[in-house]
Amino acid sequence: MVDLSATQISNLSGISRNSINKYLMGIRQRIYDYFLIDSSFSMFGDVELDESYFGARITWSWLLRIRGKVSAESIVHTDGWRGYGGLVDIGYDKHFCVNHSNSEFAY
Repeated sequence: MVDLSATQISNLSGISRNSINKYLMGIRQRIYDYFLIDSSFSMFGDVELDESYFGARITWSWLLRIRGKVSAESIVHTDGWRGYGGLVDIGYDKHFCVNHSNSEFAY
């Protein structure tokens, strides 16, 4: 897996960084919409949740919606964002939190 910043993509493609950011936000919005709207979509196994992909739009009510989208038997990996603190309370017993400031990552 390759994780490139908007600046790196811009340098490789010759497209402005602002345009790359606009395209990436559009892709993230489509994923967000698909995840929340498509009732047949579900995830299981190792699942990573990261609010930084969606910014301030993610709320506790959004996290409650994952109950129907992510199997309770899944292993859920998150960062230290306080909004994830209640995942165990809603049935995700296998919730593991990483501390990015200590160079910890889920995968």
